[in-house]
Amino acid sequence: MAADSRRKERQLNQRLWAAAALRLILPSVLAIVIFLLAIFMIILPDLKENIMARKREMIRELVQTNLDNMAFLEARRRRGEISLEQAQELTIRQTRQERYGREMKDYFWINDMHPRMIMHPYRTDLEGKDISDFADPNGKHLFSEFVKVARQNGEGFVDYMWQWKDDPHKIVPKLSFIKEFKPWGWIVGTGIYLDDVDAEMDKMVRHFTLAALGTMGVIILMFLYIAQHNFRTERRRLLAERQLERSRKMLRLVMDSIPQYIYWRDTDGVFQGCNMKFAQLAGLSDPEEVVGKQRVEAPGVIEAEGRELIKEQEVMDSGLSQMQIVAPREGPGSARRWVESNRIPLRDEEGRVMGVLCTHEDITKLIEISHKLDESELRFRTLVEYLPVGIMILKDGRVVYSNPEQKRLFGVERDDFYFDELVNTPPGDLQKLYELDDQPQLQNGRIWENELRFYPWGKVYNSMEMRWVLCRATGINYRGGPGFLVTMLDIGRARELEYMVKVQDKMASLGRVAAGIAHEIRNPLSGVNMYLSALKESPVAADENAASVIEKIRAASGRIEAVVKRVLDFSRPTKPSLAWMQLNRALENVLELSSVTLRKEGMTLETEFSERLPLIYADQQLLEQVFLNLVTNAMQAMREWDGPKRLRIETGLSADRIVVQVSDSGPGVPPEIRDRIFDPFFTGTGQGSGIGLSLSRRIISDLGGSLAHDESRWGGALFTVRLPAVTYWGYDSHG
Repeated sequence: MAADSRRKERQLNQRLWAAAALRLILPSVLAIVIFLLAIFMIILPDLKENIMARKREMIRELVQTNLDNMAFLEARRRRGEISLEQAQELTIRQTRQERYGREMKDYFWINDMHPRMIMHPYRTDLEGKDISDFADPNGKHLFSEFVKVARQNGEGFVDYMWQWKDDPHKIVPKLSFIKEFKPWGWIVGTGIYLDDVDAEMDKMVRHFTLAALGTMGVIILMFLYIAQHNFRTERRRLLAERQLERSRKMLRLVMDSIPQYIYWRDTDGVFQGCNMKFAQLAGLSDPEEVVGKQRVEAPGVIEAEGRELIKEQEVMDSGLSQMQIVAPREGPGSARRWVESNRIPLRDEEGRVMGVLCTHEDITKLIEISHKLDESELRFRTLVEYLPVGIMILKDGRVVYSNPEQKRLFGVERDDFYFDELVNTPPGDLQKLYELDDQPQLQNGRIWENELRFYPWGKVYNSMEMRWVLCRATGINYRGGPGFLVTMLDIGRARELEYMVKVQDKMASLGRVAAGIAHEIRNPLSGVNMYLSALKESPVAADENAASVIEKIRAASGRIEAVVKRVLDFSRPTKPSLAWMQLNRALENVLELSSVTLRKEGMTLETEFSERLPLIYADQQLLEQVFLNLVTNAMQAMREWDGPKRLRIETGLSADRIVVQVSDSGPGVPPEIRDRIFDPFFTGTGQGSGIGLSLSRRIISDLGGSLAHDESRWGGALFTVRLPAVTYWGYDSHG
């Protein structure tokens, strides 16, 4: 008997596995094969063509960029700023140094329409030579082909054999794009190596192959798991009859162990059964005693019998369950109880309602605890929502909660978001919050503290928007897993004031040093003036030439004394003093302080001051500080500049605004940092404190004006200051 039972069980297992294979594995394998064929026969060839198209467009754009630089130099030549030879020499020098690509070995070359090689960084032996007969290993006269394509279309692609970058011993296929620069009759070109594209495709094919094989393996394992699961399910179904009786006994045991009050009735309202807990409440020793009864006493759970039967009859009539109905009940001694009730219709095999199953649970304590928790949460939430400190909870790299102050700091009006964009943008300080997971000691109550800088969402590089916060974090348990409670206190204004205090301290120190220097200069200067006075009264002054020299010496002495006075006035820390002032005079004082540096650096100064400017009501010392900062920045930018060094200052009147423009011919401000130059503590040169332009804009803004940046006529920097021209009674400040 035992052997026969085992044989039947093996046959049953074989039938179950065969059915699972036919239903699941075979169709899935066919789908995978079709998917792989589609990848290797359609997707990968299209992908290679797309890669080639992108490569062609890339070298086209690179050549066009080079030609744009040549056009810029040609424009300068036409304006007479440089000669043709200088323009071509600059082009050759810049093109020879230009590199790109992963190894920075891809290059440009230049030949003319003869063709003659003008410049080749790796084949300098060809420069200046006639290359019309130069051919690749396949016999193709590639440079003559370049000229032919340029004559016909002005630009185009040419394929040929050429050495691989700087390795003359390795000859590989190459596709180049060339374009003629007509004003000079030059052809500029660069190219891609087809072997690189093939290697990239081979790499992608290998990745696709490995991914496909891995996917197939995972899917096969999943199918095996599913087949095994179905096999077990089928076995359970076949063994269900033998377990039915055991399940009934277990059901009774479970029902009696459930802490809820459970009973069920038929459509006539007669009890058909209950669990032990309900029987005990009704004063019965055995649940079977409730069968056949129409009425029992269960205070605190069942309402007056008529009302309870009405609710149960509604469920049986509608066939719809009533779940989690919470209502008060009157318990023993008229005590108020809260009960959660569930009423579920019972159906026969044909779906007809044959009764109702009811469960009741006393949840009075839960209700009381819930009310207390709600009150506590309301108090806590009110406190957190109105704190002037940013509070958020981090879990798995997500901000799952943030209070209003934190939303203001981040510039995000929602919770439950990944802040990768905030983390990955400069200055990148928020990246430190991702490192919290590497500090397990924070889960033991330790506190992590740091000062962080970041930009609000969507305002990266936007001037004056950078946040500087004092951040503290500690580990917490949030919704069953580890998280971090993070607080942020905005200290941006404090940091800015700290830097301003440091600058003021430096200016105070400069004032003390300047006072000492002025004392040392004024003593001998007083002696010089005394001797000059004596000479003027002496017979020597009767000579016209000698008198002229004496006057020139006296004028020079006066200028020295004026310069010393301006240094003292500028560096001495004083309170803001608003008064009517001439803007042109402030600019003249700044230029007087800067004249020595301008001459020493070989810079050309151009000024165009409007003669009729209204008076302005401002602090002359602060304005001179602004203009001196702009002039100093221009001089520093042009100090290492190879081109012409020009500094131009203009003043004028536009509508109701006085306009001051400070422009230079230096390298200008790179486009990627133009929106950040007015940010506090940002410096594009790596020198200085980075608050000069920020303080300048603040000073101009406090005076009701504006400070803006643009590109000058020479390609350098142009800073424009606009200040209000005061008008009253229909007249300007001239009266």
